[in-house]
Order: sequence, then C-alpha cells, then structure tokens
Amino acid sequence: MPHLNGLDATRRIRRRFPTVKVVILTMHESQQYLLQIVKAGAIGCVLKRSAENELVMAVHAAARGESYFSPVIAGVMLEDYRMRIGPETGDRMDLLTEREREVLQLVAEGHSNQEVAEYLAISVETFKVHRAHLREKLDAHDRGDLVKHAIRAGFIAPE
Repeated sequence: MPHLNGLDATRRIRRRFPTVKVVILTMHESQQYLLQIVKAGAIGCVLKRSAENELVMAVHAAARGESYFSPVIAGVMLEDYRMRIGPETGDRMDLLTEREREVLQLVAEGHSNQEVAEYLAISVETFKVHRAHLREKLDAHDRGDLVKHAIRAGFIAPE
C-alpha cells in the first residue's frame, strides 16, 4: 500500500469504523510486529506464505466475529505470552488458596486494606495475614510486586 502500512491502515479503519473486522495479510513474524497488529485492533492475521490455504478461513472467522491467526503467528504470540508470565509465576499461583487469590485480585485492583477487609467480611488484621502469606508465596516485597504478579497471572489487565 503506498503511503500507508497495514498497521496504520488498521488503526484508521478501527477508529473510523469500530465494528469492521480487520484481517491483516503479512510477511512479518516478529513478536513486536505481531503485538502491534493486536494493539491496532486486527481480529486476525495470516502469513502471506500460507494465504492460499488460510486467508478464506480467516475472513470467514472474522465474519463470524472470531479471531484467526496463522498457526505460526499464534505460536509466536503464545511464546511471547509465556515469556511475559514466566514459568515461576504460574507455579507460584498454584500455591495460593482461594482466599489469597481473592485478596490478590482486590489488592491489584487498587482497593485499600480497609476496603478489602470490608468486601471479604474479615478484619484488617486477617487481611494483613493473607497479604503476608501472598508476599511470602510470591516473593513479593510490596504492593507493586503483588500487582505485577496479578497482571502476569491474568488477574487484571495492564492499563
């Protein structure tokens, strides 16, 4: 496309016509480029080398409101996700009790100690015990570390 690349075109289309579903046809496989495709609002992405077999499937998926990414692209994106969460985060999350997960969620959402305690119908002291257990299990030194773990585990989305 002269004067406009696929990412910029996608951004403009999605801004002007938010309900339009965009599928990008690309030759690029880098993690950074693929993340930009998702950020731009594309619902799918097909590699040019596999377009003959996949492009029609991607367009049909988009028409149904579903996403479609070439398997190679999906693999690159999955590997990027794995690197972001790190193997230790998932393993550590398995150690948390249901109540500790609730506390982590509420802390990560920015609630104060008092608000978390009230929401869970526990005392602030009990909240502090749960928070101490979280810090120990997750090797978190402060509230910011707890938020990072919550983001990596998918409890909240980074903003």
